[in-house]
Order: sequence, then structure tokens, then C-alpha cells
Amino acid sequence: MFIAGIDAGATKTKVVITDSNGHILAKTMGGPGNPTALGWDNALSNIVETLRNALQQAKLDYVDKIIASVAYTGWGKYRGRYVETFIREKIARQVIVLEDYKASLYTCFPEGEGIIYIMGTGSSCYGYYRGKEALVGGWGHLLGDEGSGYYVGREGITAALKYFDGRGEPTLLLRYLREWGKQDSVYEIVSMIYTSNSPKTLIASFAPYVVKAYNEGDDVAARILRNAVKEALLTIKTCIEKLHYDRREIGFTGGFYSGAKNILAKLIDSESEKILGFKITIKEPIAPIECALVLHELRKQNTSFNENEFISKCKNYT
Repeated sequence: MFIAGIDAGATKTKVVITDSNGHILAKTMGGPGNPTALGWDNALSNIVETLRNALQQAKLDYVDKIIASVAYTGWGKYRGRYVETFIREKIARQVIVLEDYKASLYTCFPEGEGIIYIMGTGSSCYGYYRGKEALVGGWGHLLGDEGSGYYVGREGITAALKYFDGRGEPTLLLRYLREWGKQDSVYEIVSMIYTSNSPKTLIASFAPYVVKAYNEGDDVAARILRNAVKEALLTIKTCIEKLHYDRREIGFTGGFYSGAKNILAKLIDSESEKILGFKITIKEPIAPIECALVLHELRKQNTSFNENEFISKCKNYT
């Protein structure tokens, strides 16, 4: 049996193909698989092309099963379009398509049970436990995304502008705003933000400067990061209550978390007992999404394979 794991993301599509013993036969990377910016036809074309390249590398005509993760808000009603495409192209016998937050759960909990907080450009919390699932947050930057890179970036820029106005506390963030915007004029930087084709991503890119200011002892930056962690923990608390989750392990993933995990992990450790009533044990991704999807499938099939070796090989090529 041959299995393909696919991570169809906003910037790239990644594919891994293995046999039932967990041997990696192919790994490829291609163009974006998220239809938000590209449209359905282009996104599907990128996914199919990346998968065909992997099949060629593995010397296969098709795989027995595809498990794909798709990052696209509101895409659920179009799930069948992915399945139909893969079947029509005769590259898979069976196709499973998952929302990206469900797939992310497997990166920290390959067994498929747990709670994960996604702390990327946006944010959301998803859990599956004892047959029940819950999704908390994930409402996008206009209506939510608390605790995300966007949230931290926006709060950092706002604090810098308030200090510039004379109505906010002194903060290194004003200097870093000018460094980030590559110019001295605050007005030009604000104009750059408002005229950007992707303001959410642009604002989120300021989050590392908030982390930088925190490392230099900036009180305003410290408060922003602490508030971000509190928002994340409040979201997690809701998910715990919905699922009657009685474990202490919580998964954390996402680009913002991974880029600042040393600081964020300490803040999570210091704040979790106050908000949740106990200190959580942080679980981080053990494999990229495309590999985690395959790992979960191999575990379900109870196949005989070296899990540690599989995970190690997945990490070595990412």
C-alpha cells in the first residue's frame, strides 16, 4: 500500500509518499495550494503537479490513499472538488481531505487525540477527545486572531504610534517600527500598511520586532506578549471545558510560536496556572503536516514500521 500526505498551504504545497512500512519513497514541493489568492483551478493544478512529481520520483502511477490538508477558510463545501480531481486524474484510489487545523493536531498528537493551539499569522484552537471535537477561535483578523502573530504585530504598531503621538508609554517599538518600515516617516509607514495588498501578513511581520524589544527589556513589548499568551490560554480553557479534557498536554504550533517559542513557552508556563488552574505540558510538532498525516494513517493501520526513523527522515528534509 502506498500513501501520500499533502500539505496544500498558502505559500507552497508539500507532498510525501511512503509505503505501508513507513519508507519514504518521494518528497516534493510545489506552488501554493490555497485557492484564496490563486483561484480553484490554479490551486488544484499546483497540487496535482506536485503530486505527479512525487509519483514520478517514487516510480508509481498512483497511490492507494491520499490524505490532504487544505488551508482555506470556508472551503468545506468544496471538499468534493479535491476528491473528484484526484480520482479523475487517476492518481489515487481513496482520498481524504482535512481542514488544516485538524491536520495540525496530528503534528503534535499522532494518535489523533488532544488539543492544539495554532499560533501563526492567525490563531485558533482545535481539540478532539473521546469522540468529541471543538474548534474555538479562528474567526480571522477582522473578528478575532487573538494571540496570533497578527495580534502581536498590530498591538506593537499601535503602541509605537501612541508613543509617537505623545499619548503612550515610551517604547523601543517606535524605533523598530521605523527599522521595519525602512524609513523615518511614520506617516509613510502607515500609508504603506493601508495600501498593502496583504495587510494582515504585513502587520504580522512586525511581531518579531515586538519579541526583539521584549528581549531588550521593553515593558510595553512584555505586556503585549503576556496579553497574547493570556488570550491563547483563555481560548484553550474554553476548548478544555467543551471537551471535558482531563490531560495537561497542549500542543502549540504555527510560525509565530516556532519563531519565538523560548519566550512564549516561559510566558505560557508562568500564566497557565493562573488561568487554567494547572501548569500545562507543552507539546510541539514532531513532524511537518504532510508527514504527520501519513504517520497517523500508519498508526491506524497498525503496520510494522520504525516510527522514530520515519520522523527523523521527515525532519531531515524539511
